[in-house]
This record gives sequence, C-alpha cells and structure tokens, in this order.
Amino acid sequence: MPGRPQAVRRGRPGRRAFEVRTTASPRPPSGKLRSAAGGGGGTCPVAWSSGTSYAPGNVVSYAGHKYTATYYSTGAVPNGPSSWAVWRDDGVCA
Repeated sequence: MPGRPQAVRRGRPGRRAFEVRTTASPRPPSGKLRSAAGGGGGTCPVAWSSGTSYAPGNVVSYAGHKYTATYYSTGAVPNGPSSWAVWRDDGVCA
C-alpha cells in the first residue's frame, strides 16, 4: 500500500533490529496559517472575535499582530493586560 511504513528486519539471527521505510514522500507544507474560524486575508490569519471560543494552538490576528492561543478562552483580548498568559504574540502580520 503506497505511503504506508514498512518494517524491514535487519541484523543477525537471534537479534532483533528493524528499519522503518516509507514508500511515498511526505506532502510539502501548504504555507498557509491555520486559524480557529478559517479565512483571513493576506498573510494575517482571521481576525479575533470576542464571541468565539479559542483552543490552544488557534491563530488569530488583532491590532496588526498575529497571536497564538496558549489556553482555552472566550472573550480574552489578545493584547489585554489580563490575558497575557492566554495569547502569545507572534509579531506583526501584514
């Protein structure tokens, strides 16, 4: 089956050693940012929304910056003084 790893036995009798090979090359990354709600324009991800619930790893834009959620939240403003631990500022986006 293409793309499925294959175990190949190697080594001397009485010893176990295996090498894993794949038969298909991995797909190259798409280069697009992932966001919680999809969409987004240019190189900025989708805009943050106060009514959206975010999970760790979700990416949004707010005030010209890209932010990644580090905790679950709803309504935590990305650059707000009380939400410094909820969002990681990943820098300016255009």
